[in-house]
Amino acid sequence: KRVGDSWTFEFSDINIRIYVDKVKQARYVGAEMEFSYLKPLFEGKSHIHWSSVNLDQLSGANGRTSLIKHISNIEKEIQYNDWERLLEYVCITTVKQMREGEDFIELASVNIVEDEGHILSPILPLNQPSLIYGDGGSGKSILALWFANLIYQGVQTDWVTALKKNVLYLDYETNVSEMFNRNSKIGKGMNLDIPSGIRYHRCFQPLYYIAEGIKRKIQEENIGFVIVDSAAIACGAEPSSEKATTEYFSAIRSLGEEITVLTIGHTTKAETEKKKPFGSAFWEHFSRSVWEVKKEESEKGQLNIGLYHRKVNNSNLHTPIGYRLQFLANEINVNDFNITESQNNEGTLSRIQRIYNYLKSANDYKTIFDICDSLGLSFEDEPSIKSSMSRDKNIYHHQDGQWGIKGKNYNANIKQFIEFGNEG
Repeated sequence: KRVGDSWTFEFSDINIRIYVDKVKQARYVGAEMEFSYLKPLFEGKSHIHWSSVNLDQLSGANGRTSLIKHISNIEKEIQYNDWERLLEYVCITTVKQMREGEDFIELASVNIVEDEGHILSPILPLNQPSLIYGDGGSGKSILALWFANLIYQGVQTDWVTALKKNVLYLDYETNVSEMFNRNSKIGKGMNLDIPSGIRYHRCFQPLYYIAEGIKRKIQEENIGFVIVDSAAIACGAEPSSEKATTEYFSAIRSLGEEITVLTIGHTTKAETEKKKPFGSAFWEHFSRSVWEVKKEESEKGQLNIGLYHRKVNNSNLHTPIGYRLQFLANEINVNDFNITESQNNEGTLSRIQRIYNYLKSANDYKTIFDICDSLGLSFEDEPSIKSSMSRDKNIYHHQDGQWGIKGKNYNANIKQFIEFGNEG
């Protein structure tokens, strides 16, 4: 079985597995090769031998002949000639497939699902890399861990749906103690009897360096969703480096075709103002869906955040989504939050939504002049604006060219203003 540039050969009749990875072309085709038993012979130990080898070199220190001699002395149940044939097959197959790449495919005859949908609707497309970025302290990591719990549990509700998958959290920033506490509190907020069994791995090396080992664990644990927190360290250099960004996404691609990866990234103030991800433009180019996280007005003990869709492939941008994180002593609750009235949302709201928010926040009725002047709308669009407001079920024409919100008691506001004026 081949996944990216790693090969797993299993010979069930002789109880042998050979794993080949880190294949590179130089003077010779070098690789790392690990031998193990399919079924452990004793005490659960399956490892036999690991070494570097030149796949297309017979003699020499790293040649196949030296490896065959060594491995046949370790595992004597298999004859030297059989090891020779085994290694010949493994080396030739690996080198040939590496040089030829994947087979050509006739697109017209491919039988695949046109749209694989989402692993978490409508935020994370299935089997694609996604990116969530924002300022520090905006709740990105907690939100991502909540996503992980939704996916691990396969939650299906009227406001959030997730496909059930095993989850791996690659942590470059915190530690297992903090992640355990967060996961336990989120689990209690979701009314789980026990926390979700999310796999956790504390990372120190760039993802491209450890990708082979991570990929093997993904296969062993049947992982379907991976979170990388966060991008700046995981790429191994400045995020503005095109080389580092390219290596990072190559590592993601090598994890397998049926893996959904969510990357979390931090931004500077200048980057936030541009509504663009941090660093190299490749962060946006290589991600299939990009969301910006912004803090909204919040009360003590809670954090309101908005997700703003900045980029997507093969579909339209989604409208902003709001979440409310409530922090209690022993649990973290996540609920939906009405994002339509947020000041951060003005750039993405429709004209009629902006007018509605303005009229709702006003203390008295407003004229077309007031509306256009406050919202920066063109006075030449007055007929169109009036027509839109007339069709909106929540807005009504009061009198003398004044407009307001249905159900709002403007008389109380006017009375309070008159009483305050008399006191003066």
